[in-house]
Amino acid sequence: MRIFLLVLLLVVAALAGYGFTLPEQTTISRSTLINASPEQVFVELNSFQNFNQWSPWHAEMPADEYGYEGPPAGVGATMTWSGGDSGEGRQTIIESVPNEKVRTKLDFGIMGTPHATFTLAPEGEATMVTWSLDAHYGNNILQRYVGAFFVEPGLPRFYEKGLGSLKWFIEARVQEERTAAAAALEAAMSDAQALAPQVMPGAPPEIVTLDPRAIAYISSEADMTKAGDAGRALAEAFAQIGGVVASAEIELAGAPLSVTRAFDPDGKWVFDAAFPVAALPVAAPADSGDVAFGKTPGGRAVRIVHKGPYETLADAYTAAKTFADTEGVSLSETAIEEYVSDPEEMPEAELLTNVYIFVK
Repeated sequence: MRIFLLVLLLVVAALAGYGFTLPEQTTISRSTLINASPEQVFVELNSFQNFNQWSPWHAEMPADEYGYEGPPAGVGATMTWSGGDSGEGRQTIIESVPNEKVRTKLDFGIMGTPHATFTLAPEGEATMVTWSLDAHYGNNILQRYVGAFFVEPGLPRFYEKGLGSLKWFIEARVQEERTAAAAALEAAMSDAQALAPQVMPGAPPEIVTLDPRAIAYISSEADMTKAGDAGRALAEAFAQIGGVVASAEIELAGAPLSVTRAFDPDGKWVFDAAFPVAALPVAAPADSGDVAFGKTPGGRAVRIVHKGPYETLADAYTAAKTFADTEGVSLSETAIEEYVSDPEEMPEAELLTNVYIFVK
């Protein structure tokens, strides 16, 4: 018995001695490119509400029970699990930098409390997502063994699988949102253009007085030296506005329009893309994003009825300047373009646009 105890003591001492030679820290990092904006990725990582939709552990070793504590998102949000093949543990968000980083603390009891971090970096219209783990074991021999023989060789596979699932999950949701926004925009455009005032192509220029109109709008800008940039910026803005207006059931009151705020010599067009609405909401709808509510400018303006492609709208401004000179008035930079026709249904040569340029 004494020999057995001595041998056992020597084995334990050897294991402990070897344990101290193992790394006292494990650091793992994996990355993937997700075709979504940092804002769209961050909203998923800053909460555990959809974690099991893409979690590699839930897919391979689901727990019997999951729980959620603290706020639904951000610092303090906590997810717990117990039973099944996952054992017992909890994960809490301890740092949250909007659209840049989410850091969590994991608690596996005697197995340690490592930290995991998601770092987001924009790459064009996509986001590079890096998922990393940092575990410190100190003099805990058991945790050093677990880190060296289980965490370091086994965890990278889970991170790679998890990032692949996260990519699929977010990109699928983004596509659903785009499809819904496109449908909402199509419906909103159809409704709005049905409300557009009747205009007579070829009507002579005239000075009119415009009353301010309630609008839902997005402030944006475009590089007019780049072909198609203005159309892209308008289409994106109209899609967002259309989605918000449709989901909030806000009544439209006219055709889509743009309000020019500035136009510099280098070709930068600063504008508001807008839909007229029947009335301004008392409070902005939930999830309205960049969509704001306000009113168009009002006052005296030169009106030109333009017929033809949007690319030839500059002709309307030339005609307005000529008319203003004959009338002895000066024009400001502020202008409204009201897109009366639906470009999906009307040939380019037949598109009607009311152009209003305000008098100084």
